[in-house]
Amino acid sequence: MDKLEEFLKFEKENNLFDYTYNGICLWALVRGGVFLRYYTEREYHHPDYSIKNANPGIQHCWLDRFRLRTNYIKLVLKHIFHRVVAKKKDVFCSNVNIYKIINGERVDPFMDFFRGTGLTVHYHTRYNHIRSYDIIHPGTNDCIFILKEVLLNRFYGLLGIERQRIEIPEEIRQFVECLSEKLSVQIDREYKNQIVQMVRYFVSRKSFFKKLLKNRCRCVVHGNYANIDHMALISAARELGIPTVELQHGVAGKKHLAYNFLDASRENKYLPDYFFTWGDYWTKTVSLPEGTTPISVGFPQMDVSRNYLKDVRQNEKHVIFYSSQIRALGILALDVVDELAELGFTVKYKLHPNERKFWRIHYPELNTGRIEVLDEPLNVHELLASAKFHIGINSTVLFEALAFDAVVLVYDIDDIREVGALVEMGYAHLFDSKEALLRLIVESDDASKDKSISEKLFKQNAVKNIESELIRIMSVKL
Repeated sequence: MDKLEEFLKFEKENNLFDYTYNGICLWALVRGGVFLRYYTEREYHHPDYSIKNANPGIQHCWLDRFRLRTNYIKLVLKHIFHRVVAKKKDVFCSNVNIYKIINGERVDPFMDFFRGTGLTVHYHTRYNHIRSYDIIHPGTNDCIFILKEVLLNRFYGLLGIERQRIEIPEEIRQFVECLSEKLSVQIDREYKNQIVQMVRYFVSRKSFFKKLLKNRCRCVVHGNYANIDHMALISAARELGIPTVELQHGVAGKKHLAYNFLDASRENKYLPDYFFTWGDYWTKTVSLPEGTTPISVGFPQMDVSRNYLKDVRQNEKHVIFYSSQIRALGILALDVVDELAELGFTVKYKLHPNERKFWRIHYPELNTGRIEVLDEPLNVHELLASAKFHIGINSTVLFEALAFDAVVLVYDIDDIREVGALVEMGYAHLFDSKEALLRLIVESDDASKDKSISEKLFKQNAVKNIESELIRIMSVKL
């Protein structure tokens, strides 16, 4: 029994979903954090990619501050305008605003497919200064919410009131003590404070979304439910009688905590009503509560990529590494780049979107010119179609590579989780050293590989499938 199986059994045996504070399911909010922080006794320590910490000179430049404030004012004005003139739409779509260059066009891969349907959509975006350039779609964003919080903090500050002072309510204290006892660990004061802050944030976000949703849509579509923003959105929509749908955003298998539950009859408080998966493979591997229905619909971006990249010829001498924000993979790439170059191979290193702006600061070893680092918001499917070898640890792109008949190589240095299933089924190769990697590349032979996995992973005609399912859902009263 692995750590995840132990954890699922642990939360069921101890009825952790029964712990509430003012109607809020505490365990749902902290479940993921507790699993990483205390149950597995480890955390993923990703670099801090904030502008302030990464490069203070940029943050304190007067011109940069002026542009930042000017852009924010524009976003607030857009928010107000679109809120005032908005009419009731079919779908309220919430996701982080990101963009990629797909077939020469700058698009949001998680939202733009709605243009191919007959549905009317209200877009709500969360602006991300690292991944985004600006707000692509007209709609609302979180500017008003953030502005409200800033103004309230300033107001309370003028009155001499410490609004953010952390006082741990008795119910939360008892919940934390229960966890400490059952986990046999001492939960530190810092994490107790974080739980209180999560509860406060959840309450304020839920109130914000209820006002935004009321009488404005027939269905809510969102990305990853397992963050407080979308939990609050789901809770608000459920109280208003609006069905919620999650679009699969990444890997979701038997090794993913967010999509696995043992007590399927009870744990649906902040999960969506429907989970639209990329294909039958994902629908069969998740274990969700009875109140959440998984439906295979496909991956719109994959359909587009398959179409315009169908004539691209795969280069058998191209090797691409895909960052999982773990430094060891970059070190491995540097270790093998010279030997692969002597054998006639071209090596590239594809950054994670969170690393694009500040990788030169956090990963200086990559900034030597010895390896080509890809830091532009390109369509990763173009890389998959053009190169034969694709190397990573636990990246979604390793599954996507199979749609382009590529060779997938998995570095066995971390908990490989969902990607391990590909290795077990023979669709990917596992290696644990530089020598093993070189041997796999030089001696590669995937001629006998079963190609049927592609359709199981990524069902075709995604836009049509999503539209028909949403129309059906909106016609059913919850």
